[in-house]
Amino acid sequence: MTTITLVKDLPTSTNYYTNGGTDTTITIHATKIIMHTKKSLIKIKRARTKSRQQSNPTDQPDNKIIDLQRVDEELTIQGWLDDDETETAWNKAWKLRAMATLGGPLKKLIIGEPEDSSPPKITFGEGDVQQAFLEEVTFIGNPDDTGAITQLNNAKPARLEINLHIYFGDER
Repeated sequence: MTTITLVKDLPTSTNYYTNGGTDTTITIHATKIIMHTKKSLIKIKRARTKSRQQSNPTDQPDNKIIDLQRVDEELTIQGWLDDDETETAWNKAWKLRAMATLGGPLKKLIIGEPEDSSPPKITFGEGDVQQAFLEEVTFIGNPDDTGAITQLNNAKPARLEINLHIYFGDER
């Protein structure tokens, strides 16, 4: 199982909307990671000969490409959050929502184990590496798998499904 760690400055208030803040770290247990890269190209398709009246055996397509030098990169992470000694899964999910709504890039995005690991982990947000922006957060609480929110499941730790969409780029 791969862990994903997100770090961002969040305000210290309970609703995370006031100014100021401290480094907030959330670790997700990923079950699926999808990286999508799309380059913007204009494709111009035309025939080699101008004659459209008769077929020529050597008439191969003459495709031209205009490279717009723009790349969209998105990372989709599916995984789960659970209760630990210091924080509930519900509170972690609410902090992830705050990381998306406050704007600006993540301070760090680490794909791989938080401690030193082999193979080495991938880190975004440090040095010349592109910045990562948390664009969308969805969390799902399944009644059979989500404790600590009702009287009946009070003794069982909570576990939430989480879906994150992260966009890579540079802040303007």
